[in-house]
Amino acid sequence: MVHPAARPWLAATWTGDPLPYEYRPLSGPTKIRVVGAHLDSHDGEICCRLVEIDLDSPDRPAFHTLSYTWGKPVSTSATSVLPLEIDDWHRETRIIVTGPDEKVAGGLSVTRNLHDFLCELRDRRPADMDYIWIDRICINQEDLAERSSQV
Repeated sequence: MVHPAARPWLAATWTGDPLPYEYRPLSGPTKIRVVGAHLDSHDGEICCRLVEIDLDSPDRPAFHTLSYTWGKPVSTSATSVLPLEIDDWHRETRIIVTGPDEKVAGGLSVTRNLHDFLCELRDRRPADMDYIWIDRICINQEDLAERSSQV
């Protein structure tokens, strides 16, 4: 666990519930947000940092991508067994997100399967992964124009 004094933005969220994360508009049409893959945590909550990169830049860092299931899983046969109850699959849980300056933090709801992935990523800390693009986190889901341009 990272002590909040080690991260100013985490200290601000140490007590109480953070406000919802507020996305800043992307600064250009070839820009995207990526998640720094070296995640922190506090009391089991995932804490991640969003960074803006330019896809056209020759200096852009390499990044992995994750697009997870949208909608509820559907069983296709009478004998198949889902790993989770359908209601559990979409149970929302919160992560803490900051922008690149690490000064503004906020809460963001994600599905249980995405939260589980982020916990694995935090615990394993793969050496070959510095950034990851995750549609649910990196795209402002409330901004229709941004969503349309990135999906």
